[in-house]
Amino acid sequence: MWSNVAYGTTLDAQAHTVVEAAYRPNHSHQYSITAYGRKDIDWQTLQCELSATGGRGEREMLLQSSLLTYHTTSYVLRGALSFDLFNGCRMDYNATWQHHRSKTTFHTFTTSDLEQRANLHLRLWPSRMFLKLHMSHTHNNHLGTEQKDFYFIGGELKFKLSKGIELQLNGDNLSNTRSLITHSLEELEEVHTIYHLRPLSISLAAHINL
Repeated sequence: MWSNVAYGTTLDAQAHTVVEAAYRPNHSHQYSITAYGRKDIDWQTLQCELSATGGRGEREMLLQSSLLTYHTTSYVLRGALSFDLFNGCRMDYNATWQHHRSKTTFHTFTTSDLEQRANLHLRLWPSRMFLKLHMSHTHNNHLGTEQKDFYFIGGELKFKLSKGIELQLNGDNLSNTRSLITHSLEELEEVHTIYHLRPLSISLAAHINL
């Protein structure tokens, strides 16, 4: 793709980041390929999914008022598995691993992370009581902190007293994780984001249908 206007950032005399645009004919291109497969099996109502994506690209941007060329590479691998542990109990699991790299003649920016999530659906009492549990895990080697892993656990218990009355017990952030740090790439910038989370909480609600 060709463009007559280039965008980027520069630092002024006070070390403030300034977004700039200038007339600089430039070219960029991006290529990617994806493979996907799915299989359903009668045993335990098993479902499997797997996808893999690879991409490469070349872009130009303004950096300190000079046009800079950089190359990008990315790999993403996703998988999902769902099956019945036994009658009335089903497990869902999915995971995503991704790796991204931006490279110039003077520096290479890299990030890679793993995200996992598992859900358990359990029927404790047919048509009356149901339990849902979920757990997630993230791992990133490029956070720049000692902590690389973050875990989250939650749950929900529903009980139908009658046709019109349902009680629901919710547990949020049962692992009492107080913060989450992420690392990502935006062109030639590394972005670290810190999320401050609410502590463990448990709530009880009643739903009444008149």
